[in-house]
Amino acid sequence: MAVKVAQKSSYELTFITKPSLREDDLRQIIEQIENSIKNFGGTINELNEPTLRKLAHKIKGFHEGNYVSIQFNSPPEVPNTIKKSLSINDNVLRLMILRKEN
Repeated sequence: MAVKVAQKSSYELTFITKPSLREDDLRQIIEQIENSIKNFGGTINELNEPTLRKLAHKIKGFHEGNYVSIQFNSPPEVPNTIKKSLSINDNVLRLMILRKEN
């Protein structure tokens, strides 16, 4: 019986956290995402360091937020796992995961 190997796709995750979030807490969120990707057999291609930026419009009462962008390759179930874990985190204001064309 042949074992089916999941095809990996390229994704880009961008999320915004509260500006008041401590650096340790932000690092913990990033590590959680990295572990999720690696545990499912994915690889991280690029991780842009968190950058505090002014928001185009107010989100949940905040005018600024920490932007984080991660580009990775993974099986198709990983983005949903990440999206579920980040959407229940009160410190995350917005998130977006895009599948990139190869």
